Amino acid sequence: MSGGRRVLVVVGAVVLLAACGGTSRSDFEAEIQSRGGGLGSGLALDALAALEAELGEVPPLRSFTMTNGQVSMEVLVPGTDDQVDTYRYGTSGLYGGGGLSAPTPVTGVGGAQALRRSLFRTERVAFDEFDQVVDTAIEEADLEGGYAQTLRVDRATERPRITVNVTSPRESVQAQFRVDGRPLRTGDG
Repeated sequence: MSGGRRVLVVVGAVVLLAACGGTSRSDFEAEIQSRGGGLGSGLALDALAALEAELGEVPPLRSFTMTNGQVSMEVLVPGTDDQVDTYRYGTSGLYGGGGLSAPTPVTGVGGAQALRRSLFRTERVAFDEFDQVVDTAIEEADLEGGYAQTLRVDRATERPRITVNVTSPRESVQAQFRVDGRPLRTGDG
């Protein structure tokens, strides 16, 4: 190919790419926030599938936390009763994506008996209902410009629960749900 044709091909490619348009990070963030903060069932289920592919099972979890395009899971190390590792999973390069990370040991988890009281089994959690959970949290928070910043599942109380933090430029609200996705009311357990 001659030099003139190469220049023409390069210029044509640049024009084509410019016509397709790019998305700035701020526009991308705004789009994610308008869709509930990027938190939902798809990301949760993908993270659990990646964990199962890595370990051959999904062991009990101590916590499951979702933020923009990323999941952090504190996992009971298979074959132990007193060791926890953190795995991170992401799908977007903007948020540290690239699949499942290598495990990082968690220190200070306490003895086996104390740890057991803080674990939950994933099959008890309605991960496939997270889209609805996030939508309900945003709706109930009723914050102007509000979006779901984090979603966390843990067993800080007697029963595991889902907590969604909804935030806006001026205010933040926490909404809590049972692990089946039903909203908790004050005093519910």
